Amino acid sequence: MKTRNKTRPAPQLSLERPRIAIVEDDPDFRALIQGWLRPSYDTISFANAEEWLDGDEDAIAPDLLITDVKMTGANGFKLCASVRAHPAYAGLPILFLTGVDSDEGFLLGQEAGASAYLTKPVERLVLLSKIEDLLKQNSNSAALANFI
Repeated sequence: MKTRNKTRPAPQLSLERPRIAIVEDDPDFRALIQGWLRPSYDTISFANAEEWLDGDEDAIAPDLLITDVKMTGANGFKLCASVRAHPAYAGLPILFLTGVDSDEGFLLGQEAGASAYLTKPVERLVLLSKIEDLLKQNSNSAALANFI
């Protein structure tokens, strides 16, 4: 990921719509998720982890990242660990949305730094509720950090 050695500002409560990055190698599922999110969120999508990692952080600048686990090239666990290691994205909420439905997958996601883990198939309202929860938690954490 290209960097300019700066930290990403904490999300601010405003009239701007939150921006969600989606990393998903299945184009049909990626389009479905984008369709569910468009009424309330701005989205940017990537076909694989390499596209995200090669992107310009200022152009991406999401408030939340949704990623699959099994993808060609770097998997979602590696992507999550790379994002967590990047100073600008250390506090970014990361949601795994994956077909890997196992305790091992869940634990690997936690070790990589995932904020939440949902399995496919996922209900639209369950996904939207989880996204809202993650954005609120992140906003509350940022407000608390600014207060202290």
